[in-house]
Amino acid sequence: TPDANAVYYTSYLNGRPCAYRIAVDTAAKRMLSGYLGLNAGAVVSPVNGSQVALVLSFPGNPELFLLHLGDGALNRLTRTHNAAEASPAWSPDGRQLAYVSDETGRAHIYLLDVATKSSRRATVSYGTENLSPAWSPDGKWIAYTTRRGSGYQIGLLSPTRGENRDTLTSGAPHEDPSWAPDNRHLVCSRRDGNSTSICIIDTLGDPEIRLFNLSGEWITPDWSQR
Repeated sequence: TPDANAVYYTSYLNGRPCAYRIAVDTAAKRMLSGYLGLNAGAVVSPVNGSQVALVLSFPGNPELFLLHLGDGALNRLTRTHNAAEASPAWSPDGRQLAYVSDETGRAHIYLLDVATKSSRRATVSYGTENLSPAWSPDGKWIAYTTRRGSGYQIGLLSPTRGENRDTLTSGAPHEDPSWAPDNRHLVCSRRDGNSTSICIIDTLGDPEIRLFNLSGEWITPDWSQR
């Protein structure tokens, strides 16, 4: 949440994917969304914390919704039949959502105006599969996972000018970017053989930094904005 007092997450506690809210100080949890089917990807509006974007599949396929926390009202944002939406990410001003849709047959990043519900495809020129959008704190860039050639790398796009041709990473696969508060650095996961590590990359080109060297699978990092 914007005040850092709670976390939203998806759990199979009841045998199916439901969205929950858990308080940081007490660990008290409550169900946020338990509709039939998928309840996932809950992210809170950065403006006032009164709305949560999430993906629900009770209409028949995964669609993007807004949940108003005050009265529990739902506002459906997408209507893409025979397609699936995923991974909503708020712009810092709360006016737009970046998300993933496979309505073309492949996963790509789309941008949606929350007020008008109009959307447009943002990844057009590069990447056969584009996932995991993450908006920079200043709103100028969206980092994302892009499949180019045989592996995944971290791409960068401007909401107004489109994608950069070159990726921020190369070589070993990199996925799941998350911005630092400085609008320059990103944390992501990197796969080398059978192991995955957490790395920091620099959008201005400084060498990549591996945060630690431990065995196992380390994925989906998320950089605190404080």
